[in-house]
Amino acid sequence: MHDHFSEVAASYNELRTTDPEPVQFISDILGKRRSLRAIDVACGGGRYSLLLCQSLPGLELILNDVNASMLAQAARHLSENGITRFSSIQADIAHLALPDGGLDAAFVFNAVHLFDATLLVEKIARALRAGGYLFIYTRLSSHNAESIWGRHFPGFAEKEDRLYSLDDIESWADEANGLTPPSVHRFRYRRRATLARLLSQARRKHYSTFSLYTPAELDRALAEFERNLRASFKDPQRIEWSDENVMIVFRKGAIRPGVTGQPVTPAVVRTIPLK
Repeated sequence: MHDHFSEVAASYNELRTTDPEPVQFISDILGKRRSLRAIDVACGGGRYSLLLCQSLPGLELILNDVNASMLAQAARHLSENGITRFSSIQADIAHLALPDGGLDAAFVFNAVHLFDATLLVEKIARALRAGGYLFIYTRLSSHNAESIWGRHFPGFAEKEDRLYSLDDIESWADEANGLTPPSVHRFRYRRRATLARLLSQARRKHYSTFSLYTPAELDRALAEFERNLRASFKDPQRIEWSDENVMIVFRKGAIRPGVTGQPVTPAVVRTIPLK
């Protein structure tokens, strides 16, 4: 998997879809704070890191990734867009060293399935100041099966067995010492793409799931994927579907003894227009 991310680092930001809505959700909660110290865990090429810096003017961001190529790409992406208040830590979750109580927030975008989520929650719980937040944006295993890939790309849902379920998320709270029970917020997107764009994304392995195929398997699956889409959609220039993700939010307990942090707003469903 490390080789996969090294191979796609230079083109990763262009290959992946970046949704601004979860960053707006975070900004609605944190945006009034004059200063914020936070970490973007497994930041990849920095797609969401940049949006966070642009949406939270007081943010001092730590970029983190285990892959040196991805981390360099993220730093370059922020610098090229005029962002200077950031630093970088190359480490996996097991070796990520953070001072206790030193962070106001932590973010994880579309990456929590790549490592031990329980360990992540444990580490961030210690690293957050009282009142701090952990935001985890991800798709669930059920979302994967219902996506354009899960429905039409042979073997995709079966090979991708790393994604978590809502039951898994509830279990994380058992290890989240000092954090409130998680609240779950749903984001539903209506997508549109051309057949050529979807085939290009799969060939270039925009999801790490595609690296789980052998070259021969991927070639066969791509051919069948194209046949499936042509059979299911009349216009190859206008393939439409829906995606769903969730934002999982933990909060660190408040400073005063006997007072606990409160969950953020109740679970919501947001339907996002076609893009």
